[in-house]
Amino acid sequence: MHTFEFIRPTDSAAAIAAAAQSRRAQQGADVRSWWRTTLIDLMKLNVETPARVLDINRLPFDKMNMPDGGLKIGATVRNSDF
Repeated sequence: MHTFEFIRPTDSAAAIAAAAQSRRAQQGADVRSWWRTTLIDLMKLNVETPARVLDINRLPFDKMNMPDGGLKIGATVRNSDF
């Protein structure tokens, strides 16, 4: 596994700013979010080699709500929440 910087932002704005530093958004991106369950496994296999890992688990992205009749699901909502 390659060395990486672990970032734990304190609010949504800091998370967005850190994620915006990545040159790409797909596989091979410089910054990866830590809510992906297989990220560490992929890093151990050198499939993913991000320079920075962004931990968004403590941010308030675990909400589901229905504004105006639609469904909005946050990035860290768990399957067990359904």
